[in-house]
Amino acid sequence: MNTPDNWLTNVEEIVAHKDNEICATQVKNTSSVAMESLEVMWPIMNGTIKVMSLNEKNGFGFITPTEGGKDIFFHSDTCTGGIAEFKTIFEWKEKGKKFNVTFNVQNSPKGPMAVNVSVAQ
Repeated sequence: MNTPDNWLTNVEEIVAHKDNEICATQVKNTSSVAMESLEVMWPIMNGTIKVMSLNEKNGFGFITPTEGGKDIFFHSDTCTGGIAEFKTIFEWKEKGKKFNVTFNVQNSPKGPMAVNVSVAQ
């Protein structure tokens, strides 16, 4: 299939640059999409995990942004490494290990939600 130069094909995740800030974008399907139609989320943020809960199948938590503001909800399936990474973060938190996370924020039906959550390098 031929697509215009400003179209992307088979895309699951894109990092876009806007006003010299790195912004993350998620495309929910893998069909062709015009660059102009991508929904840009908030810039990559840093924070610390405040509270976490875990059961056998999944978990959730809240991140306190380093930049200040309200705590942001996240679900285990929004960790870049999935439930395995969430469990590692949960164990570190339980042992009192100090670490930061990076994340993006997107709007959800219940308000802002952290996505692409990963341990900061």
